[in-house]
Amino acid sequence: MYVSVGKTITFNGGLLIQNTGSLIVEPFSTIIEVNSDVQLQDEALIQFPLIGIAAQASVFDEPDAPDPFKRGQLNARSRMILDGGQLKGKADFTSFDTLYLDSTDKRINSLAKLVNMKLCLWGAGDLLFSDNGNFLNLGVVQMLYGVDDFAASVFYKGTELPVENGGDVFANNYHTWDTDNGALDYTQYIEERTRYVSKAPEGWTPRCQLQGNCPYGNFI
Repeated sequence: MYVSVGKTITFNGGLLIQNTGSLIVEPFSTIIEVNSDVQLQDEALIQFPLIGIAAQASVFDEPDAPDPFKRGQLNARSRMILDGGQLKGKADFTSFDTLYLDSTDKRINSLAKLVNMKLCLWGAGDLLFSDNGNFLNLGVVQMLYGVDDFAASVFYKGTELPVENGGDVFANNYHTWDTDNGALDYTQYIEERTRYVSKAPEGWTPRCQLQGNCPYGNFI
């Protein structure tokens, strides 16, 4: 099937990719609309066009800088369930309902952006970023199963984003794109994680984030 630049593909019955299955999009600016569940398992891959990150506009460029090829989009209108797999390429993978992160590690690579618009429930499995992949939280992040502390982590090539640089996953402006990419050995990395990894304070609830006036501190 040939799809030209900027066209839309719609999956009304959902999208399940497992084992080593892959969905590879070649045209730039392609939009994939999924009106039922999106689920990735095992070593599954969804890949949009790859571009050298040196040629990609960064957060240090003018916000209105022209982009000859706009980012692709995968819009999950129902649940997005990531039980593994890899999101890769120049595209936004947006969950408009509930985003489930569980099972094993998930990889976000090569300019891919995972976007949580509503509710993210995180069970297990780390988020592993490389080549300017990132996670943008515009909703609420909390652990699955009623657990208070995070049982998984966010890694960017061996570094952790300090809280003061926006690394509080309970904040609406949480992101990973301004991570300090300085190299750390394993011992240094573990030491830094104990200093910088954020946890929800006692008494925090998702209502605190939505209202922005939590008596235990402001998380917005």
